[in-house]
Amino acid sequence: MRIFKRKACGLLISALALSGVFMVSGCTMPRGGPSYGDVTSDSQEGYESPVPLIKVNGRTGEILESLTVPQSFFKTFGNAGNATYRVAVGDSLDIYIWESAPALLFGTANLEGSDLTVKSEKLPTQVVEADGMINVPFAGRISVKGNTVREIENRILKALGSKANNPQVLVHVPSRTGETVTVLGDVKSSMNIPLSVKRERILDAVAQAGGVTESYNKIMLKLTRNNVTADVPLARVIENSEENITLASGDVLVATLKPWTFMVMGAAGRSQEVPLEAVGANLAQALSRAGGLNDNQANPAGVFVFRFEERENWEKLSLALTGDSAGKSGINSGSGISGNAEKIPVVYQIDFGRPDSFFAAQTFRIRNGDIIYVAPASGYELSKFLRLIGSIVNPAMSWGNSINNLTN
Repeated sequence: MRIFKRKACGLLISALALSGVFMVSGCTMPRGGPSYGDVTSDSQEGYESPVPLIKVNGRTGEILESLTVPQSFFKTFGNAGNATYRVAVGDSLDIYIWESAPALLFGTANLEGSDLTVKSEKLPTQVVEADGMINVPFAGRISVKGNTVREIENRILKALGSKANNPQVLVHVPSRTGETVTVLGDVKSSMNIPLSVKRERILDAVAQAGGVTESYNKIMLKLTRNNVTADVPLARVIENSEENITLASGDVLVATLKPWTFMVMGAAGRSQEVPLEAVGANLAQALSRAGGLNDNQANPAGVFVFRFEERENWEKLSLALTGDSAGKSGINSGSGISGNAEKIPVVYQIDFGRPDSFFAAQTFRIRNGDIIYVAPASGYELSKFLRLIGSIVNPAMSWGNSINNLTN
């Protein structure tokens, strides 16, 4: 009887194990995302993915870089140069007048002429009024708005010529309100900055505004001049002196924090949202920030970047890679792309099982909003299946042992 019970328990365990296998085979295995075949369509005969797929090689990143030309302050505006300053309303003027002896109008008069010292006089600081005029003793009201200091000196000399004894005039502008640059945004102190004779540059203006409030590699600078704008990362202006152009009167400089990010999902070291600095990062850098590929889970051939591309760029990229059109030479054209969509969802695939892919990854730039997905290896799916079988068989065996103990 005991032998019979033991055999019955053994049969029960076997039956439970087999039923577990059949139950599992009829259910979907849990997983964290699509498999390699789901994305590439390799495992589904007769199926065409609705999303274009591009296999990344050494040329892909270079072509994308050529299609996405970064904006440049220098190429857009050039250098303002050291243009001659013209006096504006609200400017302060210091006027110095020299008169040869005997000085009759300015300084101490010496009618005997025994003192031949040249006399000079600094007039009270003059502020250019709303009508563009200043008042000079013995010369009257002088129009100065829109004139250079040399032109103002000549006007004063002309007005004094018949009244003073061989006068000489020097005009200095200690305070300029006519030429200013406005600095706004994520700086410590938004302000209007008067331009000096040396002509301040972009970094001068940022420094006078107290610097930026966040890390410099997360800041974008927008410069507006005569209704033309350009956006350049602050880090590039710091690194490339050509971008640190001289400013012109009326320029508006806005510093903006760009909290750009990309996401890493699937069988990477860590699935997370990763900050992206304004100057960007390449694919190799992006994966390393997420811990690289998971050695126990990842399919090195199944690293994908999901992105929305401008339609024009997508068409140029397809033509450049194939020499014809999308749908050839490793590019799946996609079956569900709207003919009038401005942005095209595109999947880029890179095979890290190939040594040359590590070079290609360094030329492929990651953009704001990109999703990097690492597909699981087929062996990892099998190991999950076996673990699930084990979780069913082990309890059944424990239950069988308990029956044996009771019958004994």
